[in-house]
Amino acid sequence: KQSSIDFLVDYVKWNITNDRKVSALKQLQGHIWFEGYSSGELKSVVYDDVPSYFERLRQSNVNISIYSSGSREAQKLLFKYSNHGDLRPYLSCF
Repeated sequence: KQSSIDFLVDYVKWNITNDRKVSALKQLQGHIWFEGYSSGELKSVVYDDVPSYFERLRQSNVNISIYSSGSREAQKLLFKYSNHGDLRPYLSCF
């Protein structure tokens, strides 16, 4: 059993190292990020001026949208669990 687990861990690491775009790997990463952020073990870091800038944009009726090659769920987690609290209310689209 342990050799199977070791093989799986090595295979996941190999996929990550080689930046493989494997659906199962992306799904695993999503589960890890969700657990890490929701447990408080992970926290995203944004610059200190981001919340006040987002607020100024909102006051000026400017929509803020996030474009990323990463998943929408990953972006939502990043902005929900930031070092400045939940910034998602400032965002119009992911």
